[in-house]
Amino acid sequence: MAERRQGRRVRSGAGRLVTDANRGPMTEDAYWTGPHWTFSLRLYGSEPVRAACLSLQERFGLDVSLLFVILYYAVRRGFLPPDGVLSEAVRLTGPVRDAVIRPLRRIRDDIKQTPPGDLAEKNQTVRKAVLQAELLAEQLEQAMLARFLDERSAGASSRPPQDVTALIVAVVSRFAIGRAGPAADDPDIATLSRAVAALPPAD
Repeated sequence: MAERRQGRRVRSGAGRLVTDANRGPMTEDAYWTGPHWTFSLRLYGSEPVRAACLSLQERFGLDVSLLFVILYYAVRRGFLPPDGVLSEAVRLTGPVRDAVIRPLRRIRDDIKQTPPGDLAEKNQTVRKAVLQAELLAEQLEQAMLARFLDERSAGASSRPPQDVTALIVAVVSRFAIGRAGPAADDPDIATLSRAVAALPPAD
């Protein structure tokens, strides 16, 4: 995800994975700023999580926004997407990821170099505008995923994931084209697993 810091610290949970299996399909507005987005911001609000996500993004091409929505539905809604649904989710978000989010990220990285003199401030203004566009694109991607997973999970029985680490590995591995995915004991995977387990019970 694009780097967005929250103004509050993440509270430590009791290490439990708490589901909200009774939550029904969301409204149009909720698809844009719903609990999946709050979940993502809360999870990404930790510096170790941001570092782990950046590492997995650079090493395997991970789509962090997609991972966070999958984790939300697994942990909060008790819906563990089968392999086929996970593949569909990756395909569904491919256009916005490849044509919008990744190019914006490259542009943002390219303009980190501050020009000399009085253009430095303007350069930062441009960079912030690109960052905002990137965040909006990630929000769009998450809204698409939330609607898709609502449809696929309709009528499915709720069952909290028994192994969040395995789910994270499975999602990251979807992006490791032509190479092996991460091992379950990968330090970045372990960081994310601990962070998910430490989330408070509700968003």
